[in-house]
Amino acid sequence: MNVIINLQIINPTIYMLIIIITFFCILKPSSSSLSPPIYPHTTIEEYLKELQIPLENHYVTTSDGYILNIHRLPNPNATKTIFLQHGILASSWCWLSSSQYAPAVLLYRQGYEIFLGNNRGNIFSTNHTHFKTDSKEFWNFTFDDMAHYDLPAMLTYTSKFVRNEEKKMTYIAWSQGTTQFFILGSDNNNNLLKNNIDLFIALSPVAYVKSTKSLLLEAVSKFKLGKILEEYYPYGLFEFGPTLDTIETFLCKITFGFVCKIGVDSVCGIADNDSDAQVERLTTHFPAGTSAKDFNHYEQFMEKDPAFFGRYDYGEEGNMKEYGMKTPPIYNISSYFMNTGVKIAMFRGADDILVEESDYKLLREKLTDEVIVFENIYPQQSHVTWFVGKPGLKWLDDMMMVIKKESCNVRI
Repeated sequence: MNVIINLQIINPTIYMLIIIITFFCILKPSSSSLSPPIYPHTTIEEYLKELQIPLENHYVTTSDGYILNIHRLPNPNATKTIFLQHGILASSWCWLSSSQYAPAVLLYRQGYEIFLGNNRGNIFSTNHTHFKTDSKEFWNFTFDDMAHYDLPAMLTYTSKFVRNEEKKMTYIAWSQGTTQFFILGSDNNNNLLKNNIDLFIALSPVAYVKSTKSLLLEAVSKFKLGKILEEYYPYGLFEFGPTLDTIETFLCKITFGFVCKIGVDSVCGIADNDSDAQVERLTTHFPAGTSAKDFNHYEQFMEKDPAFFGRYDYGEEGNMKEYGMKTPPIYNISSYFMNTGVKIAMFRGADDILVEESDYKLLREKLTDEVIVFENIYPQQSHVTWFVGKPGLKWLDDMMMVIKKESCNVRI
């Protein structure tokens, strides 16, 4: 039924109210279709409250004393727990920032319970049981330590909340978060992964970076920035804020203009399927900080020939002291996953400058077809499309399918 209102007989005050209400109804976006805006000062608590998603802050202490902040999105009816691990220079924000396709939000609304990890040294994990944050001792770490200490601590803690019959969770990681898992998988932590993880979803899997085209990592290798950054910035790197401007100015000068801005494009690159608006949302909390030594470790990966995937190289004397051998141990992932029962799904963007084809092939050769349950490359996607992609991208449907099928032990 159509209702026609004769405006001539309406009280002027009521008329103005109708105009105002109509104006706001037209202009105000629906909270069900769009996420609230994100600013550098926005907290995760504030953001998730706007989305009507509950949040719990949990803290876990690693065996070497780092206090890590894990974010939990509790779902009392969930039968599946998913642990999400961020990549280099990122934090748990990367899984939440997209206004339409934030992976953590979508997975939570699909009925899963979500845990978001934060590595040592990012904006959420800057405490230690006895080191001060502004000490060299605190920042003496690389992704090797994140693999050997942070990940086991976070996964062991999260396992206490798993409620399904198998008592196993799915681990989804991006970039350096996948590196951590591959490193952990090369150690003798058989029981940790075997007993707690059923599926590893690798978004932009990173192991070898010999051929990377990342502007920042290229600069690290080309200008030997690893050691320089350790010397001049021993108290942490690239945390969003005033200090970042100082580091950018420093890098701009010593690289003769090669790197003058640290952003998503210089670290990860962008592709045609990346949305400018979503990139802007992501960069409100990116970069989120790490150590200079972390970058120095990647520099070693790029410099050594043949391609290298191993522990931090301290030189012959330092290696003897640290490892009892002249050269750093090599990560051996060739046979480990076969023994744990952990299945792997590999997602890669065709325009991913951090995961070049030749580097990916080196990694893929180490993993047998028996452990790979899904593998696909997506056209016009970059290293960050998982968080900043345009609407309708197929990878999200594929990821949901993999999780559901592997939960039912169905091979794809």
